[in-house]
Amino acid sequence: MNTSIDAKNRAGKIPDKWRKQAGFNLIEVLVAMSILSIGFLGLAKTQAESMRNSTNAINRSKAIFLIGNIMENMRANKAEATTNATYITSIGTTVSYATSCQTTASCTATQMGAFDLYQWKTALATYLPSGDGSIARNGSIFTITVRWDESRGGNVFTQYSVTGEI
Repeated sequence: MNTSIDAKNRAGKIPDKWRKQAGFNLIEVLVAMSILSIGFLGLAKTQAESMRNSTNAINRSKAIFLIGNIMENMRANKAEATTNATYITSIGTTVSYATSCQTTASCTATQMGAFDLYQWKTALATYLPSGDGSIARNGSIFTITVRWDESRGGNVFTQYSVTGEI
C-alpha cells in the first residue's frame, strides 16, 4: 500500500491522475442537459403540429357535413332549388329570411329556401373560423364551396368545393 498517496489525499490534495479530469463531469452534465432540452423542444413542436392538424381535420369534417346538409335541404326543396335563385349565394353575401320555417308550418318553397340558406350561412359562421360559403347553379348541377380560416387569424383561407346534381 502506497502511504504517500493516502497521505496526500488526507491532506486535501488531489492526486495528479484525477487533476486532469477535474470539471469534466460538469461538462458532461451540461452537454446531456442541452441534448435533452433540444429533444423536449422537438417533442413539444411535434405535439403542437399534431394538435393543429387535428383541428384542421375537424374543420374539414364540419365543412363536409355542412355541404351535405345544404345539399339535402336543396333536394328536399328541388323545384325551388332548380328553378329559382333562392339557394344561390356567394362568399361575403349576407342572407336573411322573412319567415321562420321552424315555427311556421305553412312556409312556401321560396320561404323554405331562404330559411335553409340563412341557417346554412349561420352554421358556417358559427362552426368554422371565419366560415362562409357560396352556391352556384348550372341547371340542376350545383357547386357548393365552403371557405374558412385555418391560419388562426392570418386570413389564409382554406376552401373546399363539391359539385353535384340534386
